[in-house]
Amino acid sequence: MGFRIDTHELEESAEGKTEELAKFLSSKLDAEIKVSSGEIAITFEGESLRRYLRVLVRKFLHKEGLNEDFKFISCGSGKFIVKRRKR
Repeated sequence: MGFRIDTHELEESAEGKTEELAKFLSSKLDAEIKVSSGEIAITFEGESLRRYLRVLVRKFLHKEGLNEDFKFISCGSGKFIVKRRKR
């Protein structure tokens, strides 16, 4: 199984945050994590990590002070987006 997180909007406003998010997730998850241009791919075996992944990304955004500007959205079928909040 696996998930994909689109981080294009996050990377546009805060360069290098995709790499930091990937490092944060790899420290918390027992999964293979690959980073490509504006996207994080997570491959794992076993139980679903969907809810835990949501919690971890929200924790990262809060820790980095980005939770006021960004939100984490599920697009279904293993796709997620870190999207800028509308003001």
